[in-house]
Amino acid sequence: MQNRDGQYDGLRRIAAALPESTDLPLIILVDQFEEVYTLCSRPEEQNIFISNLLHAANDPAQQVSVIITMRSDFLAETQHYSQLNELFSTQGYLVPAMNAKNMRLAISEPAKQAGYKLTEAAVSLLVEQAIGRDGVLPLLQFTLSQVWIGLQEGKDPDVTLRDLGGVGGALSKEAQRIYDGLSEIPRGQAIAKRVFVGLVDEKGTQNTRHRVALYKLRSHKDDPKAFRQVIERFSDRGVRLITLSGEIGSSEMVEVTHEALFNHWNLLSQWLEHKRNDRPFERRLESAATHWNQMHRPEGLLWRSPDLDLLADFVRRSNDDMTPEQMEFFQASNQAEIHEQQQKRQRERQKIIFLSVLSALFGVIAILLFWFYLQQSQAQKTIEAVFLGSDTENILKALPDLEKSASKLRDEVETPQTSDNPDKYYRQKKVEINKLFAYYRNILTETGRLGQENQQYKNQLQPIADRTEKALAELISKYRISQLKSDLKQNNFGKYFKEKSVTNFQNQYSGALRTTYEILFTTSGAGADLNKDGFVGDPQEAAQMPCQTLKEIEELWRKATDEKCGWYNRDGYYANDKDCKKLSADRGTLYASIFGHNTDDAINRIKQCGIPPR
Repeated sequence: MQNRDGQYDGLRRIAAALPESTDLPLIILVDQFEEVYTLCSRPEEQNIFISNLLHAANDPAQQVSVIITMRSDFLAETQHYSQLNELFSTQGYLVPAMNAKNMRLAISEPAKQAGYKLTEAAVSLLVEQAIGRDGVLPLLQFTLSQVWIGLQEGKDPDVTLRDLGGVGGALSKEAQRIYDGLSEIPRGQAIAKRVFVGLVDEKGTQNTRHRVALYKLRSHKDDPKAFRQVIERFSDRGVRLITLSGEIGSSEMVEVTHEALFNHWNLLSQWLEHKRNDRPFERRLESAATHWNQMHRPEGLLWRSPDLDLLADFVRRSNDDMTPEQMEFFQASNQAEIHEQQQKRQRERQKIIFLSVLSALFGVIAILLFWFYLQQSQAQKTIEAVFLGSDTENILKALPDLEKSASKLRDEVETPQTSDNPDKYYRQKKVEINKLFAYYRNILTETGRLGQENQQYKNQLQPIADRTEKALAELISKYRISQLKSDLKQNNFGKYFKEKSVTNFQNQYSGALRTTYEILFTTSGAGADLNKDGFVGDPQEAAQMPCQTLKEIEELWRKATDEKCGWYNRDGYYANDKDCKKLSADRGTLYASIFGHNTDDAINRIKQCGIPPR
């Protein structure tokens, strides 16, 4: 962990917490420091370890001293950390290679002090084979250990050296000897090959030790007992070609004891060369499988193509060498891929089904549209028959259809909620409701016209005319009369502006007079002014005004004016009603105010509707 200043000071704080740290500074010896680079593949972890060492060593309290030993061929790695590299340059000590004299002493003196004396010939042979060779000390160490074992058994050192093949062959010969003896163990030699290849880490052109958990080297096909026997053969105390550490189980670690084995055991060199192309992929697979397992095996960490394709090829080549964890990772990835492919096929099938249903639906829609087109065509023909001057027979046939169309539109426009606030609903649906007015007005117009022109059809047309007038009156009462009620309730009787001409239509008036005019004359009501001249000038125009509507208007005006203002009084429809003070003096009746001085058709309609003078 970093402190607030961003420094890794964990080691310094641990040292400071130790008892008597002030009087007895802590000395930390890091042997084989090169393993920071060979065994740790994550740069961030390398940085944390090195930063802790440097911070503790540079602490002014001088409670920690750090000593590092490292192979000289790894000095280049320190260039990634400038402070560490500088310390190696200024405070480092390069241990020189042994000369012949020092090496002779190193070989002979320990044996002599232990009570055994090596022959001069044996010492000379060892010095001759070891002097001036890079990395020879581990080989010499192993050779001397074998000589020592032989001495304890009473075996002459010269004979031991001859049997070993000297310094160069001692290590490799022993490894080969053990390997050849593994034929008695099931898959013993295959296990040994996998173990040693797995313990090598390739760093560029050089091979280094790779410390690894032992269980990661066991194949899913290995017998655990046979695997353990192979490991024990190579880790036996008298041989120690590989070193075990930690507790037996998942925490047990293994590594090659002598890296010199990499360059002197020919069989291992052949294995490494043969596996060279697969090693990067194996490391990647090992890392992926381990991470997947540590994260509780989420599906998102499994491999998909193209990585899975590469893994499948690798399994075909190296099935016998894969660990249980790697094999489970492959099988899970493969199952996930199969499942995804099945889902993909299922989605494709669903897509095909959907498209088929959609196609069928479009077919149905096309049929419905065609049917609708036919209906519209028929409706259009009906309208054309009524309004484009077709012969009487066609109009008579078309009128019932037009009446049905009007009823259908009424059902669409009117809902149960329209009665809650019809005035507000009219403002919201003005276009649709005015269209509905138009349907009924036009039917009323045609039935009236045909009845006048063809008396023989009058009885046939009258029921249609009666139903239409009733429907139109109901709509006017529901959506337009409410405005007149509101005007009269507020005593907004309005005025007649005599300076304006009749072609100003409703703009000749204000207030309740304007609303009354709109209800009777315009398209937002009965629309009696068919020719748009500002008058009700013939019986047909007069017949456009529903009797029920005329009666409602009469009653509303009488009620609002204490019975003083209505369509006309007993003195006549043009005579001024002296009691009606709400209207203009020269237009003292409602009739005179709305219809003016024109023909008698409007008053005849009022009388026909049974509205008496008062």
